[in-house]
Amino acid sequence: MTSAPVTERLEPIAIFAAIAGVSVAVAMTVWSGMGAPWPWAALAGIAASVGMLAVAARLRRGAALDGADKARIAALEAELAAVRERLLAAEERMGVLDNAIVEYSRKTVSAVANELDMVGAVVRDLAQAVALHDAELFKAEAEPEPTPPSFTPQPAQRPWGDAASRGPEPRAPRPRLSPGEADIAAKAILQEHIELYLQPVMGMPHRKVSLYETRARVRLPDGAFLEMPDLVAVAQARDLAARLDAFLLANVVKVARHLLARGRDVPVLCALTTRALVDPTLYQALVALQAAERPLVGRLVFQFSLDAVRGFGALELEGLEAIRELGFRFAVRDVEDLRIDSRALFERGFRFLSAPATLLLAAQSGAVSTDIHPADLSGLLARHGLALIVEDVALEEIVVDLGDFGVSLASGELFGGPRPVRSEVLADKPAPRPEPPASVQRQPAGPYAAARQVEPQPTPPAPMPPPDTALAALARELGIARGVSPTPQQPAPAPGTVQSTGATDQMRQSLRAFLKRGAAG
Repeated sequence: MTSAPVTERLEPIAIFAAIAGVSVAVAMTVWSGMGAPWPWAALAGIAASVGMLAVAARLRRGAALDGADKARIAALEAELAAVRERLLAAEERMGVLDNAIVEYSRKTVSAVANELDMVGAVVRDLAQAVALHDAELFKAEAEPEPTPPSFTPQPAQRPWGDAASRGPEPRAPRPRLSPGEADIAAKAILQEHIELYLQPVMGMPHRKVSLYETRARVRLPDGAFLEMPDLVAVAQARDLAARLDAFLLANVVKVARHLLARGRDVPVLCALTTRALVDPTLYQALVALQAAERPLVGRLVFQFSLDAVRGFGALELEGLEAIRELGFRFAVRDVEDLRIDSRALFERGFRFLSAPATLLLAAQSGAVSTDIHPADLSGLLARHGLALIVEDVALEEIVVDLGDFGVSLASGELFGGPRPVRSEVLADKPAPRPEPPASVQRQPAGPYAAARQVEPQPTPPAPMPPPDTALAALARELGIARGVSPTPQQPAPAPGTVQSTGATDQMRQSLRAFLKRGAAG
């Protein structure tokens, strides 16, 4: 055990001795110097000693307290220094982290901005490429080839359906073609100097191409055009309807094939005459097309005018049904009134109906009498499986006016006018196939044989279409061995002639068998 220092052990003794000495001195001073009695002197000495003891104790306690405070202060200072060091270290780490976050954010934002710039540039380039492609796709005119004429039977003039029995609205007649214009149209049909155009039909309201409508035109010397109704009138008047139908079918097949190869899976509308429904050569081409290129069947939609549809007789309806069974669908064009039997149209295979915007607006204003409000027409057709196409939309104001009609398809100059089909699209690429031996014989029956109760007679093999026509090129491409010669034109029944139901049924069966035998040949 270590002994305490000498000063610490002697300090109390020295203090006591000092206090005792001071007390004695005070007592002696009071007794001798002041002449006070000795009890009073003793008390003064005691009081002095007590006071000095109190002062010493106070000083000693204060010294002890100062030492403890200093120790605590020193400890607090040490803790503060440690906290300060930790804060400095944390500030340094926070500064490094802030710099890292800023740098990472800058790099990320810069990378995203660069990607967006690249995507924007790609989209702009793609839009320009698509625009150029569309501009060049339908630019050139079709290459014509001369062909000899054929014959056209006239359809039976009998109204179809209750809608037709009421008759169309009175309308202004089309301007008659001059003899010179009719000659130009006939020559163009014979020589296939017909320009083929594609009119885009937009889906509303997004205005994306939903289908294309082909339009045949003949250019006059003054630069004007003869449109499809004029060509149909001339073709029917001069027995050239089969020639016109053959040209349209052969070239529309090429257009549809070209669009499908370019990834444009949209239907193509093709206008035909009534003669096409009783033409075994054209039916044979459709059968071969259905067997060879099935994907094209669902993309070809054949158009007929509303007047022609209302004039379909028993033979035309059977031909329509035979073509519908192959998978093809139909559309109504040249609508000039809104008395439409949509249910009957759907049952016959019709899926589209084209009406001009002016007709709908006139019906809305009451200028044209209708059986249905034009705002309800689109919904009525849709309930029966038909889609309404509003044509001749040239202004945005018309789109606004048609907004309440529920229109889903529209076409016109506002969305882009007709564009010519390039000649290379219509070029004949496949090589001719060899003809079958001449010894192959067959005996086709005419479509009117059963009605006249005449036994069919053996006939020589029917030739292919003229070798210089578009339909002949299509026949060679599809591998058709030989076609059936067009049936000669038959006179329409005289007014007031009544045909028996049995004769009509025999006529239908005869036509169906005739078309199918032609396809099988």
